[in-house]
Amino acid sequence: MIQKPDQFCTGFPLSPQPNRERKKKKQIAHLALPIAGLVILLVIVGLAVGTQNSNTDDPSNTPELQRQSSSEAIRVKNLSSFNNFATDPSESIMETEDAKGMITATDRVVSTAEAARELIPSLGYCTQGSCVLGGFIRPSSSLSCGCPFEAGKVCVVLAAGDDAARDVDIVVTDPDGLTVAEDTETAASAKVVFLAEKSGQHRIVLRSYDTQSPVFCAAVVLEDGGARIPVKYLADAMANLITMSAAFNARLDMRLVSRSSDFALFGSLLSQGESFLLRDIAAGPYNHAVGAVGDADAREIDLTVTDSRTRSQIRAEHSGQPFGIVLFNGAEHPRVNIDVTLNKAVEPSLVLAAMFEER
Repeated sequence: MIQKPDQFCTGFPLSPQPNRERKKKKQIAHLALPIAGLVILLVIVGLAVGTQNSNTDDPSNTPELQRQSSSEAIRVKNLSSFNNFATDPSESIMETEDAKGMITATDRVVSTAEAARELIPSLGYCTQGSCVLGGFIRPSSSLSCGCPFEAGKVCVVLAAGDDAARDVDIVVTDPDGLTVAEDTETAASAKVVFLAEKSGQHRIVLRSYDTQSPVFCAAVVLEDGGARIPVKYLADAMANLITMSAAFNARLDMRLVSRSSDFALFGSLLSQGESFLLRDIAAGPYNHAVGAVGDADAREIDLTVTDSRTRSQIRAEHSGQPFGIVLFNGAEHPRVNIDVTLNKAVEPSLVLAAMFEER
């Protein structure tokens, strides 16, 4: 069983950096350490990113890893099984723009993560915070999230954008606010590898440049000794989330949050009875929904949303279903805490929580 302390993720706005037209070369601080595996890992991860960019149209050149990718698994899901959300089975849910972006970005970053794990089997998904992140980044803007790392552990953060993404960067800062790793190369994907020198809350920042509209970016957080999450777990959970997103879009005219500096999507591997807590998530002055879903092994998910200023409970969802939904008005509750608990599960499950907003 994975033991987890309280997990939290706090976002804050970041001003776009000036003069981005002349970007500095990639810098990965503290990488010059006596760990040869780090250098090898960067090379392999770089090759994986290059492969997925150059070979996506040629099945003969696609590695076995990518043939078993998350996007394939998501697309072959039987949508009629998602009757909990009562979506119209005639709708091409997976063909919506939001779904395409989520599938594309997630598939790219998970494929790279699997390639990294093939090289260093001890790498796994972070177990003390959100190991899967996602959201829409506005042009020349950013998303940020806190993530606890343990001193002495090798940590890897990978990110990738959808087909509209042109330039995605990662910056990681330590508990003192000092930059410990960054990737500022001009590419639709990014990667950093570093050895955590201090235990505590680090901050992961994703930025997007050179686009005219928001792009969906996904990120995964790996660490030495982390948890193994099969691609199927992620595919199941993402398919459920996309179906929920389609239902919100059709009934409430809502989509994943795109007007915030916080990530819209958070994921964690939970055992039965475990929970994760997202703190102080920003909400704009309009109607919002928080949804939580799991993979095929999740049986019952509880969801509680509270006002982070007053600490008063907005709503608790204990329906006994493998998902939870809470609606609230952002004008009344501009910042919220989100508590997700996996009450019942066959096995440890990947649970995703997402924030939606009125269009």
